[in-house]
Formats: sequence, C-alpha cells, structure tokens
Amino acid sequence: MHTATLHRSIRKPLAFSIATALLFVPSAPLFAQALEEVIVTAQKREVGLQDAPLSISAFSGESLERGGIQNAEDLARSTTGLSFTNPTPFDIEFNMRGVMNTRLDAPSASRSVGLFLDEVVVGRMGLISADFYDVERVEILRGPQGVLLGKNVVGGAINIITASPEFETSGKVTGTLGNLDLRKIYGHVTGGLTENIAARAAFQYRTDNGFAEDVVNGRDLHDIDSTQGRVAFLYQGEEDFTANLVVDFMDESGNGTCGIGEMGNPWAVSRAFLGLTSIRECMPETVQYSTTPEGRDQFFRRDSVGLNLRLDKGYENYTFTSITAYRSGDGESQYSQTGLGPDAPGLAAEFFRRVGAGNVPGAIPLGLAFDFPVNEIEDLSQFSQEVRLTSEPSDSRWDWIAGGYYQQDEVTKFDRFWSEVLLGAIGAAPGSLNGESTWDNQADIKSYAMFGQLGFRITDTLKFTAGGRYTQDKITGRITGVAVSLGDKFRPQDLIPLTPLTGEPGPAGGLIPYPKGGGYSTLYGETFDETTFQGILEWQASDDMMIYGTVSEGYKSGGFQDTPPNTLGATLAYDPENVTNYEVGLKSEFFDNRVRMNGALFYMDYANLQVEFTNDVCLCNIVSNASDAEIKGAELEVQFAATESLYVWTSGSWVDTEYIDYVISTGDFSGNQLQRTPEFQFNAGFEYTLGAGSWEDALLFRMNYTWQDEMPWAHTNVAWEPSFGLLDGRIMLAPQDKPWSVAVWGKNLTDEDVRANVIEFLGGIMSLYTPPRTYGVDVTWEF
Repeated sequence: MHTATLHRSIRKPLAFSIATALLFVPSAPLFAQALEEVIVTAQKREVGLQDAPLSISAFSGESLERGGIQNAEDLARSTTGLSFTNPTPFDIEFNMRGVMNTRLDAPSASRSVGLFLDEVVVGRMGLISADFYDVERVEILRGPQGVLLGKNVVGGAINIITASPEFETSGKVTGTLGNLDLRKIYGHVTGGLTENIAARAAFQYRTDNGFAEDVVNGRDLHDIDSTQGRVAFLYQGEEDFTANLVVDFMDESGNGTCGIGEMGNPWAVSRAFLGLTSIRECMPETVQYSTTPEGRDQFFRRDSVGLNLRLDKGYENYTFTSITAYRSGDGESQYSQTGLGPDAPGLAAEFFRRVGAGNVPGAIPLGLAFDFPVNEIEDLSQFSQEVRLTSEPSDSRWDWIAGGYYQQDEVTKFDRFWSEVLLGAIGAAPGSLNGESTWDNQADIKSYAMFGQLGFRITDTLKFTAGGRYTQDKITGRITGVAVSLGDKFRPQDLIPLTPLTGEPGPAGGLIPYPKGGGYSTLYGETFDETTFQGILEWQASDDMMIYGTVSEGYKSGGFQDTPPNTLGATLAYDPENVTNYEVGLKSEFFDNRVRMNGALFYMDYANLQVEFTNDVCLCNIVSNASDAEIKGAELEVQFAATESLYVWTSGSWVDTEYIDYVISTGDFSGNQLQRTPEFQFNAGFEYTLGAGSWEDALLFRMNYTWQDEMPWAHTNVAWEPSFGLLDGRIMLAPQDKPWSVAVWGKNLTDEDVRANVIEFLGGIMSLYTPPRTYGVDVTWEF
C-alpha cells in the first residue's frame, strides 16, 4: 500500500526501464494481423489516425468495450500523459502535459483541457457524467488546439463521439454485478424507421454503495444512483444532405464524498482519538444553521438535458456543416472538507474534559473542534452555433476550412460556507472561523470566433498548413455576498463574518467587517480577445512513415473569483493565459501494419498561467496568474499485433515543468514543479485470445498496468503523492457464433491507496481517495 507523505519521496530508478521498453520494437512474427485503423475528426474532416499531423490517441467503441473503459477515470488509466481527478461532484479535472483545470469552478472560469461531446464543448463539466456508454470512439488531442476546436483549449481536448443510428436493426444490452453492491445495465437498439430515417436509443442505469462510510449516521459515501439516456435520429436525403439530431439526459445523486484530514496535522490527531483508522471512514458534520435549522447531511444531485443538431450539405467542391447545440442542467452538493465535525459522538465531552483538566485551548487538536462544510448550487444554460465550409478531396494541391462560432453560457452559482468551532465555547476561537456566509453569482459569457485554415501540398510528400482564429469572450455578471450569521452555536455573539467574506476597506486603512445580514452586491464585467495561429509542416517520408512539425498557439480567457471577500475582489479580473507550443512528431507503421510507433517531442511556453490555490489567511480559494511557466517533454506509443492471438502495447511520457517568476502574496514559487504533474508516466498491457473447447478464439485475456511518478499536489510543492502503479484485468468469453458473452473484471487489483485530491490547509492537508479494489461480472446479449 502507498501512504501519503508531506515530503518528496525518493525517485525510483524506473526512467531507464521505461525508455528501454518504449524504444524496443520486436521483430515481426508469422501469422500476425494488421492493427485496427481508427478514423478521427479532430481536424474537422475524416482522416486516419496515422494521417493526422498532431499528437492524438484514439479508442474505438470496440476497444473501449474490450478494455472495460467505461468512464474518464478508466480512460486516464489507459492513456499516457492524461490524468483525471474528481475531488467534488461538480469538479471533473483533466491534466494533460502539465496543464489542468484545477478547481476553476467560478461561473466565469474556463477550462484548460476541453471536453467535447459530438464536437460541442461542454462548458460546465460538473453537469455532465464522466461515463461512456454507446460510444463510437474517444479522441485524446494533446497540446493547444487554438484554431479548429472552439474556445479556450490550451492544454488539450477529449472528444467523445457517440454512436450513430444505423438502418439495419440491431441491439445490445449488458448487465453488471460487482462488489460494493454495484448494479449496472446499459445498452442500445437501432434500426431504420423509413427509407431515409434511422433511429438509435441508448441507456444506462448504475447504482452502487460507494467505498466509504459516514460512521455517525450509518450512510454510504462515494455512492451513486445514475440514470442516463440518449436518442438519436439520422436523416439521409438526396443531393448529399444529412441531418443528425441527438437528445440526451442525465440524473445522478448520492451521499457525497469522504474527506479526511491526515499526515501530521491536527485532524489526523482527532481521527486517531475517535478511533477512525481507515481512510474509508469519516464523520461529516450534519449542518444546522439559520438557512438549514432542521439540520442536513451531506449529499449531491445533478441533472442535465442536451440537444445537438448537425446538418451537412455536400456541394461540388466543398461541404457546408452546421452544428446547433443546447444544454441545460442544475445540481447541488454539500460536503465536509475535513470529514470530522464538532458534532462527532464524544467529541464535545472530550473537549470539556481536557479543558477541565487544565489543558490550554491551543494544546487541543484543532480537528477536535473545527469543520468547514461547503454547499454549492449550480444552474446552467448553454447555447452554441458553429457553421463551417470544408473543401472536398480533389486533385488540387490546396485544401481549406473556414467557419464561425458563437456560444452563450448563462451560469448561476450559489455558494454557502459554514463553520463551527468548538473552541469558541470558551472564547478561544478566532472570530473569522465562525458563522455562515453565502455568495450568489450570476454570469453571462458570450464568445464569438472566426477561424480558417489553408493547406498547400508543396510536393507529393510535403505539405504545409497554416491557420488562425480570432476569439472574443465577453463576461458580465452580478455577485452578492452576504454574512448570514456571524457566529455559531458555540459562539452566537461573534461580530466578525466568516472568511473569506472579510468586509470593505476603511477610509483609514484596514477592513470594516460586514454586520450580520450585511455584505455587498456588485456588477462585474470584462472583454477578452485574442488571435491564435498554427503552422504545420508534414513530410510523408514513406508509405508507412510521416514526420510533422508544428508551432501552435492557445488562449484561455480571464475571469473573476468564485467567492471574493468584498467588492474590490469581486470586480478585479485575473488575466487570460496564453501558450505557444513547439512540437515535432512521428507517425509510423512497420511489418505490414503490425507494429505502430507514434511519438512527439514538445516545448510549451506559458504566459500568465492561471493557478488556483487555498489561502490560509482568508480561508479562500484564489485564482492568480503565474508570470510564466515552461513545459517540455516527450511521448511515445508502441502497439504490436504479435500474432493473430496476441496484441501488446506500451507507452510512456516524460514531462519537465517549471514555474517562472511566480511570486504572489504567500511566497515565491519560482522554479517549482507544476502542480499535479508527474515527471514520468508509463502504461503497458496485452490482449491474448485463445479457444475454449469447440469455440475458436472465444476467450480473451486482457491486462493493463499504469505507473505514475511522484507529483506535487499544489504550486507550493509541499504535499506530494508518491509514485504508484495500478493493475486492471479482464477475462471475457465471447463465442463467435453466439449472441452472448460473459466477462469478469477487476480494477486496482493490488488494492493501492491513491489520493484523488489534496488541499493544503492550516498546516496540514485534507485528502480524498480513489476507489479500492473493485471487481465484477458483465453479461452481454446482442441481437
């Protein structure tokens, strides 16, 4: 088992073995079969994966199913250079090449790594499920995509393409049973309705008891109850006209997460005193304040509805495409950051026993006396419209794409912070830790863009492509902060609002605290714009090898703080961030397409990198701009169809990151490693097929191992996650002449303890953990 540590662990000498494994290409065996060719649309036209001059990985729907890759977490385990965390129900975070969406959840905030569903960006990732079901393919694009892929894609993009309707009637349904009382059923049915219209309906229902426990109330934590569905209609008309309409919905709920304080801080002492020895146990506070007088346990819920209408009309030399999309959703969550509140059984009695024994308040572990629950309510309405013209393949040396884009997000986010401090019962608590504060934040974000790309084939083997995009983001909104209660039940007469609602600056300096029920309400707004360019030179060195070089720019708009302390903090915007990426890459296949080797070397120069961190002084999350950051690295993927029965793969990445001139009010962090970014990652696995009795090639064995180097959780480089490895496996029986299949699977088979999130807070760290070992059985029926 890996355990958390506050210090950087000694790096294990694995780099050499990773490089050796990646660079080794075995000789071709007899009787092998060619590797699967995946068609991708990352460049707004259909091309083969090996013909796309960019760093991209792709998984077909069949490979997702064989690998048991059913959500974003599974995808990260199978893709080098990509990591995924889900610290709260509303915070889905991807990290790609050192760039990530770290807790940027203000209504005006933008994502560094874009998530696209059927080519439409998802503005608020917390209001969409991370599950994959009935998916045609998933594309992972690394590096800035500043020309063709919409707004604010500086780190990379994940493009999920759902399965399209088919005119031939067919269907599939899969049922799953697993440990933690996992029950799941999903499937689809498709077929023609008329000569020109086909339809497809897909669904998924999932429930489990979670992997942690609220020991006070006897409730499961990290549990989920999820229902999802999708209906699609395809119309194929005459004269090269098609229309595709997709409608989806989602409804999810659960009891929330199990946050724990640990590793040398006061909360760790408190957990030991109360007998909490497992990372799967916690005591989240039942909140009881003026706005919830009856008391309420932590929970989460979210639902959304989406619509996507795509129209394609082919002409002699070009195709016109229109994509109109709308998504609405709302959700609410309440969670305890420490997982240990003053209402824990026996806590108050022990507190007063220690005081009566003459203990000074400062000697009492803070975790025996403090909790900081958070309540978030979010509502989203998103509309987008893209139109583009794409040249058709021809004998001409020229090809081109031109288009325009518009998106409007209306986001309302309500944040409520509570805090109870048992130390306040004897007047020893700082007043800013008691009470209840709320923020009502309503933002309207309008984005406009024009883009174009022109390619010229210089010779039969050499091509140059240049493109550009102009983007304007107009952000307006209103935020209201209210000091609902200045004290708690232990200190009801407090006169200082709960931080970070500090008060307004006074005429003689300092701050004038808000009175009970007081606060501020103010408008904010800013317009950001940027023009980004990309140039690509690709050389087809042979029929099986392509070398490319690219210089590309990315841009992410600025924004405003989520829970600002006063009017000044609410109206002061943080700056946009910009990145320039220099990259050379290789796409190659050998031995009759049985060995595939793709790699890239890159250097990224960031300006005004946006970083969010927790400030102990105001107990608030602040977004600031690091002056600069540099990221350089290498990636390599090798796939090998060894025989008709054996398929192996290996991949790895090296990423070297550094903050440049990063000086803020809490210190100088220049030279530190970028947060949540391991220097080395490695992935390897195999699939082996053999017969089962009279059934030929019916039994599939699959193993996948992912290793990740140690990494810092924050820009301070104080709390580190040790290196760890995760092993997943799957055995499937699927006779070729039968309509059924059965698979047994396991994830995290060695039962590693790995943290999903860490917050440095008041001299210690608070953590969330990923699931332990899970396993189950799938039964599938096709018709």
